[in-house]
Amino acid sequence: MVCTLGCVFACGAKNRAGDDTTSDDAIKTPATVEQAAKVLDLATFPLMDTAKPTDERHVANLSYLATGAVKKAFEFNRKAFVEQGWKELPNSSVTEQSASASFSRNGFIVFVSVTPTGDGNVSVRLQIRAT
Repeated sequence: MVCTLGCVFACGAKNRAGDDTTSDDAIKTPATVEQAAKVLDLATFPLMDTAKPTDERHVANLSYLATGAVKKAFEFNRKAFVEQGWKELPNSSVTEQSASASFSRNGFIVFVSVTPTGDGNVSVRLQIRAT
């Protein structure tokens, strides 16, 4: 317990200089659904052409299956975020087996992950949160 507390206090706050939270639109308190929807509404986010219909379309998260390869599905989503003005954060990982990345804009971060399901499909998951 002493070691844990010592590490927490000694390590200090995370340096978030790379996060896009300096804009006037950055959220200073826990975000409301309305604030998140102004930046990105995942209920209306574009899906790949091969996406199977899903009932999992909400403002803050989206999950669907699509036919295809991990890299193709990830690049589809990467392109959509970049076109909407999102900045890809460091430490993205894209392989044949899985892909994950984070994108930031106006005090929010979107997490993207793509994994194969083993039957020629991929599982695509997106989640937004305030920074």
